[in-house]
Amino acid sequence: MSQHIDFIDGPLTGSPGDIGESEKWWVERQQALEQAGYLLRSRYQPDWKPSWGGTKKFFVDCEDAQRVRVSDNFFLPTGYLYLRFQIRLGIDATRISDGKQVMLKRLPFHEGPYELEINKLFSTEPLFSNPRNHCVQLLDVIRLPNDPPIIVHPLLRPFYDPRLQTYGEFVTFFAQICEVSPVYPLLALSSCLVY
Repeated sequence: MSQHIDFIDGPLTGSPGDIGESEKWWVERQQALEQAGYLLRSRYQPDWKPSWGGTKKFFVDCEDAQRVRVSDNFFLPTGYLYLRFQIRLGIDATRISDGKQVMLKRLPFHEGPYELEINKLFSTEPLFSNPRNHCVQLLDVIRLPNDPPIIVHPLLRPFYDPRLQTYGEFVTFFAQICEVSPVYPLLALSSCLVY
C-alpha cells in the first residue's frame, strides 16, 4: 500500500531553485513572523529575487537557493544507502532579539493538540531540569490568526554529525534517545494529556 506525497512524488515544476510548494506557506507569513520576532532567510522574503539570476553562478552554490534548512541528507556509514530527510512543517530562522538560530515548526490542527502540550510539559519545571530529560527546549509559541501554532526550538546539529566513531558512542547515544524515566515523568505526562 503506497501513499502519494505531493512534495516528494509530485511532478517537478518551475526553474531550479524556485520556491517550492512546501515553502510558500512560510513566504506568505514572513512579515507576521518578523513582527513576532523571527527573521526568515532572504529566500522567504516576499520580494526575493534569486542571487544567481543574470550571473554565471550555478544556483546550488548560492545560499538563497538552499531550500528549507531543516531538511538534510543522510548517508549511512556503509555509503550504500542514501536517505533524504524532509521535515515539511519546519524551517530555520533567526531570533531577532539575540541572533540565535532557531527552528520553527507549524503544528497542523488535524494532527492533534498533544505535541505542543508535551513540549510545554518537558520545557517547564520540574521536568526541564531533570538530567534524564533529553528533550529539546521549547523557546516560544507563535500564534498567528487563523493558523496553527508554530513552536520554536533551538536549531540543532544533525544526529549523525559528527559521526559516531565507536560502538560505545553509539550505545550511549541510543541509550539517551530511548531513555524512559521510571514513574514520575510518565505520571506527569499522562495527567497532562487527560482533560
